[in-house]
Amino acid sequence: MDFKKVNLIASKDIMEYLSTVFPFISMFVALCFLSIFFISAVYAFFQAAFVAQAFPSFAKNFNVNDMIVTPYLGFVAFFSILIIPIISAKAFSQERKLKTIELLFTYPFREIELVFGKIISSFIIYFVFLFFAFLYLVLFIFVYSFINKGAMDFSIVISGFIGLLLLGLSVISISVFVSTFVDDIVPAWAISLVIVLIFWLIGYTGDFANVMYKNFVKTISLGNNFENFSKGVIDLKNVAYFLSFNLLFIYLSVISLMEKD
Repeated sequence: MDFKKVNLIASKDIMEYLSTVFPFISMFVALCFLSIFFISAVYAFFQAAFVAQAFPSFAKNFNVNDMIVTPYLGFVAFFSILIIPIISAKAFSQERKLKTIELLFTYPFREIELVFGKIISSFIIYFVFLFFAFLYLVLFIFVYSFINKGAMDFSIVISGFIGLLLLGLSVISISVFVSTFVDDIVPAWAISLVIVLIFWLIGYTGDFANVMYKNFVKTISLGNNFENFSKGVIDLKNVAYFLSFNLLFIYLSVISLMEKD
């Protein structure tokens, strides 16, 4: 694989992203909702702090991670699932709609280079979204640590960020795969979202079934594998799951393109 070619494809896609406003509008709207949720969580936290002063027994369960950070990470994950298909479902579907995919195949690019280039460009756009999503969370922790005259544990923020990066890559790989066989952006976004939601929610169906099925669906669930990251735990088993998940859909994308070449 030639990484110069991968970089060329990624750079081309990023320039195309910058020429359109819809992905950025969707990210802006998501960030507005995230800021509202975050402000509400912080307000509820300080309201509870006053109650904790009056009831010492309640103060034992009073924790900024449980009341703000973990719920906020879950909310960021939810919006990531919604907006990433908007960003990455256009990877090949737009090329197919504009009939430029045949032209793309005439260039000396291998299928794996095309797929990686599309994934990297989407990931860079998503990283910008995550940067702003985490900006006020990190600022709050610094301010909170200063007010309490002590350093706060950043481990949950770091693990949450890593988890969201891995989750984002998984959603991108699904969306890029779907875009290889769908000719329009809107259906590609819808199909990608449905597949992602199935993988996200399937773990909850295990609560109503036998142990074998429960263990299986929780193993393949995006939501269950992200949960540890949102609690400050980086488990190699969860990391391996996300990496394997990405490799699977990258492989499927390459195979899909090879069949159409």
